[in-house]
Order: sequence, then structure tokens, then C-alpha cells
Amino acid sequence: ITDLGKVTGPSIPQINILAPINFAPSPGGSGGRFSVLVQNGTLTMPGGLINASATPVAGNPAANGGRIDLRYNALVLTGATTTLSLTADGLGGGSGGSIDVRSGQLLTIGASAQNILNTTAQAGLTGGSGGTISLFSLSNIAVNVADTVLVTAGIGGEGGTISMTAGSIG
Repeated sequence: ITDLGKVTGPSIPQINILAPINFAPSPGGSGGRFSVLVQNGTLTMPGGLINASATPVAGNPAANGGRIDLRYNALVLTGATTTLSLTADGLGGGSGGSIDVRSGQLLTIGASAQNILNTTAQAGLTGGSGGTISLFSLSNIAVNVADTVLVTAGIGGEGGTISMTAGSIG
């Protein structure tokens, strides 16, 4: 989903998503890809889950997590839940996926705030490497690492990567 942000007059680019998002494959396999770009604008969506995790499929013990890309100037979460969870977990011997968030406002990762993100890109339990979580903000980034940012490796896999850049949209 893309809005290139060509503004004429007082309008501000905006994308409104009206329902929770699940890109986990059915009946099973590696996770899908969800990408939203609202350049210089607002992304409005319900709190809850964006899921691009792998799901079980008969005869396939390894499936990789998918990819989630969110780029916006401001995020507005609607509904009863003011938390947005982004998940791109691997399964079995599969590797974790990737999550890339680029924001023009404060990014709060963890508990105790409104419009917060919880992010996971874990490997499967029997192998695979941890995934990648990249966070960019024109403002600040506040992270409670013990609470939510999880990039772990399965048995025999390599650790994942977490990168954060504040003061730049990257």
C-alpha cells in the first residue's frame, strides 16, 4: 500500500486500515509480506496484530518468518487496543523474518505508553537464525528491551539483529 505524499493545498496524505492484518499463510508455510508507505502523512489503523509469521504445514518442518515494513510520519491507533504488535516469527528450523519501522514521531517499544509497538522476529524452536528488527525515527526511540524486543536464535542458528536510528528517517 503506497501513498507517495504528493500534497496540494492543506490536505495531508493518509492511509486508513480498518481491520487487523494477518499475513501468516494458510494452510501453512513461510510468512508473507506487508508493506505500507505514507510519506509525510498519517497511518491510521486498529491496534492489535500484524502477523507475518510462518505457520505449520504437513511435511515441512522449517518455514521462515515474513516481512513487515511500515513507513509513516504519524501513527494513529484506533479501537480498544492502543498497542500494535508486529510479528514475523519462523517455525521449526526456519529463520525469523524482518520488521522495518520508519516513523516521523516518537517510537515507543515496550509497555507503559500509548501507540506502542511490540516486535518479534524469532527463529523456530529447532533451528534457523533470529530475524532482523530495524527502527528509525525522526524523533526519539524509547525501548524497554526486557519487555518486548525479541530476536532469538533457534538451536544451531545465529543471533538476530536489532538496529535503531533516532533523528533520521533513514
